[in-house]
Amino acid sequence: MIALLGSHGYIGSAFAEEMTRQGIEWTAVDYRNLGSAFAFIYPDLVINCAAFIPKTSVEECDKFKAETIRGNLLLPLRLSELCEYYSATLAQISTGYLWRDGLEHAEDDPPQRMFDGYCGFYIGTKVLAEEAVRSCKHYIWRLSLAFDERDNERNYLTKLCDFPDVFDRDNSVSHRFDFVRSCLELWRRRAPYGTYNVMNQGNIKATQIVELLIRAGIRKTKPRIVTGGHGDSKASVSKLLSVGIPIRSCEEAIEESINNWIPKT
Repeated sequence: MIALLGSHGYIGSAFAEEMTRQGIEWTAVDYRNLGSAFAFIYPDLVINCAAFIPKTSVEECDKFKAETIRGNLLLPLRLSELCEYYSATLAQISTGYLWRDGLEHAEDDPPQRMFDGYCGFYIGTKVLAEEAVRSCKHYIWRLSLAFDERDNERNYLTKLCDFPDVFDRDNSVSHRFDFVRSCLELWRRRAPYGTYNVMNQGNIKATQIVELLIRAGIRKTKPRIVTGGHGDSKASVSKLLSVGIPIRSCEEAIEESINNWIPKT
């Protein structure tokens, strides 16, 4: 049995949809009733998609520090304690937006965006949460700038349609369902525990995506391109590929999403 936290969120809902499609037995768990839920279902795997993210932007976490700590750090810590007690595996959904030097980084490379480096409160708590869950059997599944073909305020492509200013950065990105399917396959194969960068192969500039969105008529106006800032964040997916989990290129995933774009109704 798989227990899923955050089943109504942007990433959690994709896990719920895909597990249902694959016929995987799962149940939604409310973070307010963790103790009783674990005692009742005895999960084999707990997927934590729950997090505190203000609707406007993760940058707003800087204004809600207490809520961010509770949702993004204390909850994973509590889950790790319960998973250790019940001999369950914890899969913590984390961020891959951890570097700023433009180089490609593997899972073992220390983050550069953290509380003693440059970061916002959201990324800082997510980095600390990775440390918190390492006391139990765990996976840390990192994604970056999630997107797919469905117009949604959390969708990276939707954001690139709406932003008046776009930073000219070259980043790793994660197609939402490519990410979910790869994570579930890691569990199905009982891949070695640890951290996995689960992004599409390669990286892509935001300006390239904006050009594709304009060409497709999804974005109507050109944004102001901003250069400089804190640099690109690129993650290697060599570890994911090494355990036999294929994942397509970011260009292919983005082009397919744009070609099959589903606007909000």
